[in-house]
Amino acid sequence: MLPIQIASYRAWADMVQMLAAYVNVNFYGVVGFSALHAACVPGDITTVQVLIDNKADVNKTANWGHVIYAIDRYTEYQRRSKAKQIIFSEKAEISPLLIACLYKHKSIVELLLKNGACLPTHIDIIDIETVPECIRPMIRCRSPGSLLLALASANNDNDMFNLLERYGAKYVVDVKVRYPLDIPLD
Repeated sequence: MLPIQIASYRAWADMVQMLAAYVNVNFYGVVGFSALHAACVPGDITTVQVLIDNKADVNKTANWGHVIYAIDRYTEYQRRSKAKQIIFSEKAEISPLLIACLYKHKSIVELLLKNGACLPTHIDIIDIETVPECIRPMIRCRSPGSLLLALASANNDNDMFNLLERYGAKYVVDVKVRYPLDIPLD
């Protein structure tokens, strides 16, 4: 990782501020993700704010496989998350907003949304068969933020769910009946 990515991951805001004067904060480097992606894992709001103040792109995507390889081995996401049943494709492109939601950093999510982060509308980053049955209709939906709402639901995080809804996240469940219902009408 680049020094700015290491400083961002370690939440060394002063070091990030100093390095941002000399490097492009949006540079991926060899590892394939930006300093903002790295800063969203530990969730230090000061570090994220420093990066945003230095023109970090809040909508820049990174390859999930690269993020996992470089960061996840340290944070042990799969053991800490209640949503560990959701498996992301290694080819998936993810934003800092999605990382902040995965690690349940509500203040970071709100900061990113205030600074223009777009709610993802794609569903191709999740292997639908690995998702719990109760949230599959939400993940199939292509409404803005439906994936993030599904993650908040899987984590039983009402505060995150309400925050995302306040910023325009929606889901519309399209339930199609495939078989005739044998329900008596009397």
